[in-house]
Amino acid sequence: MSLVDSAPVFKARCLSIGLAETVIDSLHDKGWDTHATFAFSCSYIPGSGDDAAFVMKVIEPLLGSADHADGAKLRRLHFESYTLAAAEMKRKVESAEGQPPAKLPPAEVAERIAVLQAKLDPLLIENTMEPSHALINYVSQAVEDGRWRYIEWDRCTTRAQEVNGISEDTGLKVWRPDKHSGVIKEFHHEPKLTAPLTTDLEISNALKRRGVAYEVAQAMSFKSHEKLVNLLFNEYLKPAPDGFEKISISQLVAADREVHVRLAEATKAGLANSPGVMPLDQHLQTVLDMPCVMWQLMPRPKRPHAPVAKASSSKPNVSSSPSKNPVKKRLKPAKAGQPPPKKARQTFPMPKGLMGGVAFDDSNRPICFGYNLGTCKNGPDCPKGRHVCCKAGCFQTGHTFLTHQ
Repeated sequence: MSLVDSAPVFKARCLSIGLAETVIDSLHDKGWDTHATFAFSCSYIPGSGDDAAFVMKVIEPLLGSADHADGAKLRRLHFESYTLAAAEMKRKVESAEGQPPAKLPPAEVAERIAVLQAKLDPLLIENTMEPSHALINYVSQAVEDGRWRYIEWDRCTTRAQEVNGISEDTGLKVWRPDKHSGVIKEFHHEPKLTAPLTTDLEISNALKRRGVAYEVAQAMSFKSHEKLVNLLFNEYLKPAPDGFEKISISQLVAADREVHVRLAEATKAGLANSPGVMPLDQHLQTVLDMPCVMWQLMPRPKRPHAPVAKASSSKPNVSSSPSKNPVKKRLKPAKAGQPPPKKARQTFPMPKGLMGGVAFDDSNRPICFGYNLGTCKNGPDCPKGRHVCCKAGCFQTGHTFLTHQ
């Protein structure tokens, strides 16, 4: 609804120019309760010269005399009403895509919120429940254009955000030619506000604000919008069956988008109001029952967990490092006429004084390190190994590694 069609705006203007309550009531009784209706209350066009028709049709019936003191106020009100009606008609004729949405008058917004508040009592439309005027204007423009569009969740900002977020930079002006008229105009860029959506409660509050904005803009009743919200959150809070994942927020967004797409398809001819019913109310239940909407809310099967790859940077390569418990390879039996294969000599770290020696003889029998260093007190049957020289290829008794010549 535009400025010229708002009854609260018209009444506020009548009071601001000083008309009495009795005169305002008389205007309402005659059906002249908006600027649009009062602009065409008679055949007189402001500025045409002869206002006899205005005096006979308006001033005398309302004030009782053509010379009444409030006659000038009525002439002023009629001039403003006619000017606003002509400007509104021009705006609609010259409107194009990409233009900012027309602003719903604040008096009209307050009046509609008060009516909705009476229906929702004791639920209060304030703080996190009160939508921003930018959101209301955006929805109202879609209703006026007759082309429904999707309202993103982050666009559902609060009035408090709007009040705290508006800042005017007087040092920066943007001038550019209009796409249609070619006239250079000043363009204002309003700050981009987004609603917080980090928790389930914030998402629920954002959707409730959208429902309030829908009813204030006369697109969908708050009660009907709550049917959509309840469907989304009922499916979201259901426990997932075995082998399936829980419904995600992204699935709720996809289902919400699908609902709006189907509503736009159902209102291709325009958002025409039936008596006592808002334009989207009559289509919502049919859309909610569509399989394409419920399919978006189906639990998805769980994905198999991928094996976790072990990091190779911190651990040595298995193929290059000796294993603590090496698996002994089975030796193939020797063929007839061939000597048995020799066992590979085992390697062992040597003490500092026996560097260059070996720990095992040719038969892989251990050699006592203490005997070769002169520190072993055991006899020939030493449990640590043979008392022989550990020099590679020697393995003789009677001398040690240190006395080997």
